[in-house]
Amino acid sequence: MSAESLYSCQPNWPAFTGTILPGGYEIREILEADEHRARFRARVLGDWTANAFADLFCGGTPEAEEQVRLWMAAKELQHPNLNSPLAGGEIEDDGTQLIYLVAPDSDENLAQLIEQRPVTIEEAREILVNLRKALDYLHSHGWVHGHLSPEQVLAVGDSIRLSTEYAGQINAARPLQLVAAKYLAPEAATGNITPAADVWCLGATLFEALAQHVFSPERLSEAAAFPQPFDRIVAGCVEVNPQTRWKLEQVAAALNRPPAAVLRPEPAAAAMPAVEEQGPRLTHSPRREQRPAAASSKFWIYAAAAGLVVLLLLWAARPRGHRYVPVQAKTVSQPLPAPNDTPAAPPKTAWETKTLAPPAASRSAVTKTGKPAADPHTINGSVWRVVVFTYNREPEAEKKAQSVNQKHPNLDAQVFSPGGHGSAYLVTVGGKMTREQAEQLRRRVIAMGLPHDTYIQNYKQ
Repeated sequence: MSAESLYSCQPNWPAFTGTILPGGYEIREILEADEHRARFRARVLGDWTANAFADLFCGGTPEAEEQVRLWMAAKELQHPNLNSPLAGGEIEDDGTQLIYLVAPDSDENLAQLIEQRPVTIEEAREILVNLRKALDYLHSHGWVHGHLSPEQVLAVGDSIRLSTEYAGQINAARPLQLVAAKYLAPEAATGNITPAADVWCLGATLFEALAQHVFSPERLSEAAAFPQPFDRIVAGCVEVNPQTRWKLEQVAAALNRPPAAVLRPEPAAAAMPAVEEQGPRLTHSPRREQRPAAASSKFWIYAAAAGLVVLLLLWAARPRGHRYVPVQAKTVSQPLPAPNDTPAAPPKTAWETKTLAPPAASRSAVTKTGKPAADPHTINGSVWRVVVFTYNREPEAEKKAQSVNQKHPNLDAQVFSPGGHGSAYLVTVGGKMTREQAEQLRRRVIAMGLPHDTYIQNYKQ
């Protein structure tokens, strides 16, 4: 079942803002939505430091109920490299049945990072080590991920985690195909349901992270230019035959093997200088090694006593009445916080470096009236647009825009990415306009049957 063929309930998604889900999770602003599903930011009541998201899907079918049971089973998968669900269940809104999933939110995913730059060798090693551990845990407990790609590799605080909302049992089809898998192993016609298929997707994900573009078998030759051992790991993981494809144990062995053992063979005994065959070269120990043990002990006692005297003199000579506050050079121009202030530093991703730009801005918040709420990440400008749908992937957005134009040619549906290529892809109608024109068009398209959560937003272009 494709994501587009899911049961369409078309609820008023903005009306869920402020709803408290069972277990104590408050739904906040919309991140993306279409007629099948919506993703919201979520707040964990009782833990103000926890960041989470909530996915709502149309329900009311036996398959939807089975999907909830699968989420609840995935909740029991506890591993440092898995982003396991916090909650899941079913709710009803004005007679409409919905299923929901709540999971910890990430600071960034790997796809957002490689939109800006390829990963470094150190980052690739760290990512691969953590993904191998996550997959090994899943497979040993009878699960497969099934959707491994850079979009599913998450940076949560200082840890690298693998999403679990699309995971399933080994050799079992998913109850619902909530999203289409980005990568499919050659033997997986309809879905990745084996550990071997996960390994193939692991190789494709590593290739994309290093090459900075999507993997395809035709581009496998590019992996030969990767540093060792990543060239061999990619080739071994994306082997067409699942019987000869690498196992996770082989990936771990390649990562642990010292590069020197791969690059240089052992020197032959005949090639060594003849002088080496005459026995040990150091026949006399240095004078300091012949010092008696008692003299050596006295030396260190005297040295320690002298060091202690120096420290006491420095402590006595310290300035009085001043508190030393270390300040980094890049923050000198900013006022220091008051002694009782404890400002939280912005979270860094697990693979963040000094050259890493901040992740692309998220979709602006939407209130129950359909108007955008104040959002510090909003891109302000004088151009207003009417946003009908939001997608993470450009092909899905293009497909939806074509569908809207077939039904309503006069709306001129287009795909617009406010943050440039790689950020959210918005399906807008009507082109550029003023705020008044956008508000009028929003009311008109809702009356025409387009989603009730259609909203307007201003941009720079």
